[in-house]
Amino acid sequence: MSINWDAYRYFKRHEFKCKCGCGRAEMDPAFVALLDRLRGLVGRPLTVTSGFRCPDYDQKYGGKGNHSTGLAADIATANSTERYELVTLAAFMGIDRIGVGDGFVHLDNVPHKPRPVLWTY
Repeated sequence: MSINWDAYRYFKRHEFKCKCGCGRAEMDPAFVALLDRLRGLVGRPLTVTSGFRCPDYDQKYGGKGNHSTGLAADIATANSTERYELVTLAAFMGIDRIGVGDGFVHLDNVPHKPRPVLWTY
């Protein structure tokens, strides 16, 4: 999957690279564009704690394959107010699969999964 990282105002490739060291960052361009618009609405930097995960890395850490599609990202949050704001704006923008953890929000638009859905970790 080819992606023009220069097309985004706020996000760059290195923020989405797999943490295993393989260097893959095969994100879906439309999903990154959605996150880029979300960042503009939020009005503050959004830190991606987990973007693309190669299948081996995802399996090693018990993932469900969402991050391997390039249609998922975990965004760090400092407090419940930031989590609420992120969840509200993401849902408004059409991101309809949202997981809320202590210190992060998972956002994804993976097809063929139940939607809309909101879960906690």
